[in-house]
Amino acid sequence: MAGIAFGRFDDSFSFGSIKAYIAEFISTLLFVFAGVGSAMAYGKLTSDAALDPAGLLAVAVCHGFALFVA
Repeated sequence: MAGIAFGRFDDSFSFGSIKAYIAEFISTLLFVFAGVGSAMAYGKLTSDAALDPAGLLAVAVCHGFALFVA
């Protein structure tokens, strides 16, 4: 049976870990910003109309671009 390896508590605050935390934060920020921003922009462009398939596609494309950039 394979065991699970845990690191030390000090590893959580190493330079590499801090860089990974910052990169994850920025990636999540871009992802949420793109998704919410595209939904808000669609609402403004269509005078608060219901989200139709074209709008869903636009939001999905923005999410895809945000994941690509992140």
